[in-house]
Amino acid sequence: MKWALVLDPLSLLIHARLGILLYLSRDYDAAIKQYEKAFELDPNCLIARNWLALSYAQKGMHKEAIAELQTVDLAGGYTWPLASLGCIYGICGHKEEAERVIHKLKKASARTYVCAYDIAFVYSGLGDKDQVLEWLEKAYTERFMLLVWLNADPVFDPLRPDPRFQDLLRRMGLSQ
Repeated sequence: MKWALVLDPLSLLIHARLGILLYLSRDYDAAIKQYEKAFELDPNCLIARNWLALSYAQKGMHKEAIAELQTVDLAGGYTWPLASLGCIYGICGHKEEAERVIHKLKKASARTYVCAYDIAFVYSGLGDKDQVLEWLEKAYTERFMLLVWLNADPVFDPLRPDPRFQDLLRRMGLSQ
C-alpha cells in the first residue's frame, strides 16, 4: 500500500486503505495520521471517518470515537458506519445505545440487505461472545468478504481463545 501511495499520492482510496492496514496492525497512532492525510484530500471520506473512529476506540478515546461517527450521515444507505457506531457504543459501555443500533440493523434487514457481520460487529463491542459467534457463523454462510480480516481485527481479540472462534478460523483457512 505504501508503494501504491508513491505511485498515486492523490488516491483517496489508497490513503484510506493504508490506514485500515495500520489499524489492523494495531498501530493506531499511525492509522490516525493516515486518515488525517485522507481528510486533506476529502474531509468527507466515509471510509476514513469510520476507521478513524475505530482507531480512537481502540486507543480508549471513546468521546472522540463516538463524535466521529455521529457526524456521518448514517441514512446514506450504508449499514457499516452504523455497525461501527454500535460497536463503539458497546466498547464505551453505552449498552442501551448499542442495543438500539442492533435493533435498527435488524429492522433495516426487512427492507434491505444487512450483512450478518455488521450485527456481529456490534455484539463484539458489547462483549456478547455467543451472539458474536452466532452472527459470524451467519456471515460465514453468506461468504461475507470482510471475514478475511477476522484474524486481524482487534475488535475480535476477546474471542481468540474461544474454541468456536478457532474452529471458524480453521474452516476459513485462517488458523495459525
